[in-house]
Amino acid sequence: MKKPNAAVLLGSGVSMASGAPSVVEITQSLLEGGWCQYASDWQRFYKAESGDKSPVGREQALIRILCGQIQETVTSFEGRDPTYEDCYDCLMQVQQYFGRHSIQ
Repeated sequence: MKKPNAAVLLGSGVSMASGAPSVVEITQSLLEGGWCQYASDWQRFYKAESGDKSPVGREQALIRILCGQIQETVTSFEGRDPTYEDCYDCLMQVQQYFGRHSIQ
């Protein structure tokens, strides 16, 4: 006899009871908070503390512009504001495009 398979689908709000930030809070922090890059690893960042200068200010400005550009589309199709996940998806598409096309 086959054992039944089970699937559990959880939304991003499932961890809110533990005090983890919501998608909205993470997005707000991404767009408005200060971030610094680890010197030893260009792919990881930490939340800036008072007095820190954010070396990722240009990158954060790009994400803000991108978020503003997708605002109308996400709102009309999804009925919500863009999240950090939407911004990440757009940035991955840009990266994939420029990975296939060189700029001369």
